[in-house]
Amino acid sequence: MKQCLRCSSVNIRRSHTRNLSERILKLFFRKYYRCIDCDWRGIIKTKASFTRCYAKEYIFLQIIAVIIIIIIIYLIISFLCK
Repeated sequence: MKQCLRCSSVNIRRSHTRNLSERILKLFFRKYYRCIDCDWRGIIKTKASFTRCYAKEYIFLQIIAVIIIIIIIYLIISFLCK
């Protein structure tokens, strides 16, 4: 059971991502939560989320993200060298 790190309440929900960096971290299994009682917001690490990291679909998403980053870097470098 997930608990708030500030007030130890179990009344927490998933929080929406706020910016691009949080969206990228979300791809790498950093899920943000918000406490309904004290309005705390942050990452809660649980054993279940660690186990999920090795599921095939999540590893596939990580590989796709790395490939896209490599392609973007290659395109930038090839554009700057012209």
